[in-house]
Amino acid sequence: MRDASEELKVRKYLKENPDFFVHNEEVLTELKIPHQEKGTISLIEKQLEISKKKEREAQQQIVRFFKNAEENADIFKRSQRFLREAILGDSQNQFFESLHSATHTHLQCDYSLIIIGRNELEISSSILMKNRTSLSKYNLELFKSNSPILGPLSKKQRQELFFQKTEKTKSFAVIPIKDNQKKIALFNLGHEDPEFFSHRKETFFLEFLADMFSVLIPKNIKT
Repeated sequence: MRDASEELKVRKYLKENPDFFVHNEEVLTELKIPHQEKGTISLIEKQLEISKKKEREAQQQIVRFFKNAEENADIFKRSQRFLREAILGDSQNQFFESLHSATHTHLQCDYSLIIIGRNELEISSSILMKNRTSLSKYNLELFKSNSPILGPLSKKQRQELFFQKTEKTKSFAVIPIKDNQKKIALFNLGHEDPEFFSHRKETFFLEFLADMFSVLIPKNIKT
């Protein structure tokens, strides 16, 4: 049975004397470490194994970093084209038509837009104006977030946020649109790719859309 106190003493000694093996090289060749595949290996072999493992993990992390950067750049380019088309609409009807076209063409997403207003109004099959009193507690809670919410949604959440079927949609972005603390709208996006709106993705492009929409939506709503 291993003596825990003795083990702690050995650890403490080696940490306080990092040059121990420099002055006692013969100990390195005598030390044997149990290995699941090779039976026993030397301390040097173990160190090399750990070093190679860390190198592999670092390489994998770099690959993931560049992959995410490329994906984020692609989404940002799509968002730029999307926003340009949406801005071109110079009337309420043209704005919402451009919004619909740009969302499907450039972002390739399903969407819904819930606008906070005095009256209840169906602008299109994907765009509704709702009075704040008719919003669910869940919808109101979403406005507390100062950044887009990315990831999957439950069936109930999808039903509350989207007005059309979303069975094929696997990842979602819920974008609260506000002007300071004034609630303007919820812009909701859904994509078939589970990783398209992964919680690991950057949200700066969606935050930019939220800023633009905080101006464009009130401008294009008839009061």
